Amino acid sequence: MERTDFVNFPSGSHSGRLPGFFMEFAIVLAERPEAVSWMEYGMKTALTVWPHWAGSGGGWAEGVNYSMGYNERYITSLQALLISTGYNLWQKPFFRKYPDFLT
Repeated sequence: MERTDFVNFPSGSHSGRLPGFFMEFAIVLAERPEAVSWMEYGMKTALTVWPHWAGSGGGWAEGVNYSMGYNERYITSLQALLISTGYNLWQKPFFRKYPDFLT
């Protein structure tokens, strides 16, 4: 993701899942030296451009069905971060308003 400069040029649905995976890996494998850089990159991305095809109102560019499948992948990442560190990404405008988009 650094080679393709994801933070400045987020593109493609599949790579958009990776920030959450980085945070999960960093939590589960915290004893590994790489865990710090995984968490730093995951958080940098989560706080700036993630989810990259969504608006602050909780909307999703690819529609309701795709967003439901795609965003359920974030649930584990956000909960793991909250439980292990106390940092609440659920308060980010997109995640706070996302349920409204689905109704």
